[in-house]
Amino acid sequence: MGREVSIIAKNQISTHYRIYSLLNRKGYELEEAASQPWETDSDYIKITLSLNISDHLLMQAKKYLYKIIDVIEVEIL
Repeated sequence: MGREVSIIAKNQISTHYRIYSLLNRKGYELEEAASQPWETDSDYIKITLSLNISDHLLMQAKKYLYKIIDVIEVEIL
């Protein structure tokens, strides 16, 4: 069973690419991905990911995701 990560980021194709590329490069196993417009601002999107990784790697992933310039918020659910 995967751990859920919620990401608020700018709604751009390049942002999606950077997020998925980062996870692929680091070798994190992505089980599911869903995205929807953020309820307060249509310029942003909420991406929910299900990752099959340990807690230690999950914290590393959070740090890496914050380095992507278009990412506003990362929350582990």
